[in-house]
Amino acid sequence: MKTILKQATGGATAGIVAAFAMQQFVSLWHSTKGRKLQDGAFGLDREADINAAQGLWQFFFRKNLTEREAIMVARVMHYGYSAAASAGYAVSVGKNPGFRAGFGTVYGAVLWLVGDEIAITLMRLSDPRSKTKASHAVAFTAHLIFGSVAELSRRMFLDQGNPKEKSGLRTTD
Repeated sequence: MKTILKQATGGATAGIVAAFAMQQFVSLWHSTKGRKLQDGAFGLDREADINAAQGLWQFFFRKNLTEREAIMVARVMHYGYSAAASAGYAVSVGKNPGFRAGFGTVYGAVLWLVGDEIAITLMRLSDPRSKTKASHAVAFTAHLIFGSVAELSRRMFLDQGNPKEKSGLRTTD
């Protein structure tokens, strides 16, 4: 149990670091190329953030947020989701190292497909047809960055005392 808690805690911390790296990449995109609404990173843009925060707040508190409040709530939701998903990822990797395939990029790609393309669309937080192909591509790239930074951070936080694990070699512990 102690090992699972350590893995989950390390994974959650890695998820927060990865979410920050992802946010920096998306912010760079939005400041240079994604200035128009249709070019914003699908699922990671202001539209999806505000709609998600408003929906959650309406569900729990039956009131609307200001746009500024919605952006803050959305940021907390994004970091919370990143921490929870990465905690699950770290525990999964602890049980089956194959989950770290592609140095976390497979994990990032799955989060993009399930969390952005499918969930954002099904919850009607944003219309994928209203966005450009570049919008979807930058969201996919952001999630690959997220996955690889989550894996790097997970290794840094959890594999500190195991040089074989740091090198990528499997151990039999």
